[in-house]
Amino acid sequence: MDAALGPVLEKLHKYRNEMYHRDKLRPEVIKPAALIYFDSACTALDSYRQLYMAYGSPSELGPELKKYAGADGPLGLVRQDLPQRIAAQLRREVGLDLPQVRSALVQYLHARLDEMRDGLAFIEDNLGVPHLVPGDALRLVQANLTATTTLEQVRGLKYPYAKGDLERWRSLVSALESIDDKHQLVHEYASIG
Repeated sequence: MDAALGPVLEKLHKYRNEMYHRDKLRPEVIKPAALIYFDSACTALDSYRQLYMAYGSPSELGPELKKYAGADGPLGLVRQDLPQRIAAQLRREVGLDLPQVRSALVQYLHARLDEMRDGLAFIEDNLGVPHLVPGDALRLVQANLTATTTLEQVRGLKYPYAKGDLERWRSLVSALESIDDKHQLVHEYASIG
């Protein structure tokens, strides 16, 4: 199977677990995620190589397989390229509109970053603590406030994320707009989102 599918399926599975197990729904991402999942399934099917498949008669095939294998010939042998033909037909029927998916993912990430920026600004504007400096709100949301009692202590600790990370993420999201490979797009998206 295509190695590029690994990170894609891993990210999609995390979204699936968020929805299914934790009831965390991201409506903006459902359609793009479903289309990427579908296309990934087609990619997996397209990479499947079978030696041959035999059956007694077309009547023994289910309607789903008969649709694709019916014209393979006498003797009840299915051509070796059946998975590839099925994948190609499914892609023709549903298709992955990469520009549309890319746009939805980029808009979603920009919206999340905007929410973070606005939330941090709200904290800084409404916390009621004098002498806040830029970055204090981000430090405060990451701090273990039961272990640190003063703002100076909070400022003196290292945290996973700093104000520069928000700016870096914004530029990474903008860079997604130039990616034309679907697997690379999802891989880069997964590294940000």
